[in-house]
Amino acid sequence: GTLTDLVQTLLKCPGSLGVAPESMNWLHRLVSRVERPESEPQSTSAAETSRFVKQAFQDLLESVAAEAPLLLVVEDAHWIDGASRDYLLRQLPPDTRVHLLVTSRDATVGKDIPSEAKAVCVRKLETLTASEAAQLFDTLLSPARNVAPVFQTCVELANGNPLFIRTLAQHVSASGDMPSADAGIADLMLQRVHALEPTSLLLLRMISILGTLSTNVRLRACVPLAPHEFLLALQ
Repeated sequence: GTLTDLVQTLLKCPGSLGVAPESMNWLHRLVSRVERPESEPQSTSAAETSRFVKQAFQDLLESVAAEAPLLLVVEDAHWIDGASRDYLLRQLPPDTRVHLLVTSRDATVGKDIPSEAKAVCVRKLETLTASEAAQLFDTLLSPARNVAPVFQTCVELANGNPLFIRTLAQHVSASGDMPSADAGIADLMLQRVHALEPTSLLLLRMISILGTLSTNVRLRACVPLAPHEFLLALQ
């Protein structure tokens, strides 16, 4: 989840070496999915494990923040898992130099943040107005593709969502076709995947398998290509 991604990044920050060894063990278990150590009691419940992980994460935050003030930015918080969102919004250590900025399109996110959580800022993202959406679509689409029926239909389909507008513009630019009225972002992305060249599709599959471990070095090791061929396929 989101906490796992944050831990992987924070462990690379100055100050992370100040984390207690026991906390570091829990953090490594969280990001590496290592097996339970033999020394750990087999009776550790899920609730106890969750408590230990949260304590370890707090230890990591405090250690990194002791080195320099820490600003965590979480975008589109309505998509993250509930456990991570609840911890970040309601259980961050209040007396450290840790600040949290959260953006969300869901007005309920952060609605009941404790009053003492002064270092947490939640910003509700409003949808684009019709004129703003039209301007963005016009900027993204080439003049040759920007005909009135396509333009109007895409702006209406996007319903003020900038990500959807960008995806629609990319779809029209690549295919020249106007998307169907019931098309979603997932449908349009799937159509673009089907249009990929075999090498690009292979790279995408390897990225899906490797996940956060998909560095350029590992991808090139899995899909041996000349440097220029690799860049073209990745693009």
